[in-house]
Amino acid sequence: MDGMTTKVKAAAAAETNATATIAAEPGFFVKIGRACRSLKWYEIVMCLIMFGISIYYAILPQEGTPRWLAIINFVSGLCGIICVFLTAKANRMNFPFAVVNTTVFMIYLGYFGIWATFWLEACVYFPMNIISWRNWYKHKDEEDKLLAKSKALTWWQNTLVTDVIAVGQYVLKGDPVYVTKKGIYLVEAIVGIRNWHLLAKKNETNE
Repeated sequence: MDGMTTKVKAAAAAETNATATIAAEPGFFVKIGRACRSLKWYEIVMCLIMFGISIYYAILPQEGTPRWLAIINFVSGLCGIICVFLTAKANRMNFPFAVVNTTVFMIYLGYFGIWATFWLEACVYFPMNIISWRNWYKHKDEEDKLLAKSKALTWWQNTLVTDVIAVGQYVLKGDPVYVTKKGIYLVEAIVGIRNWHLLAKKNETNE
């Protein structure tokens, strides 16, 4: 009888703790606000540069670019760089921006018939955003629940070849919004490599 009472008490305590945890969990937009407040001054400057260029070409699109596609560029540019900034910090709130960025980027690619990259985004990046969002949620940092635990990067994960190629691709295409966006990606990739190595040292016992 005493054993049964102990089990009931333990179950009730666990349920109480779970309820308290849920109640303490901040709302979605609160998390977004906290994540954005973690940006460094130079990241805010890059974000403002991206915002300025994107809004300029949204108002005055290049010849041959419809207004709605210029607006797509604007959304993709802002969501893309915020996603990259937060990913470099291993912040889990990068994924809402990643999903929006990937979706609108596919529209852009489809319009211009860049099908190889379109299917890469659709078949690899979009589903990986959803899968990674779930996995990062399961492996929260003990000190800051908005962060995910990090592993040490392998040598090939430290290479920046794709970022350099992406910058060159949009320079040749003559798209100032995506040149700026991919250039910022390259800069933040370097910052992210450093951040992830520091986080990995803190979480050496991660799986």
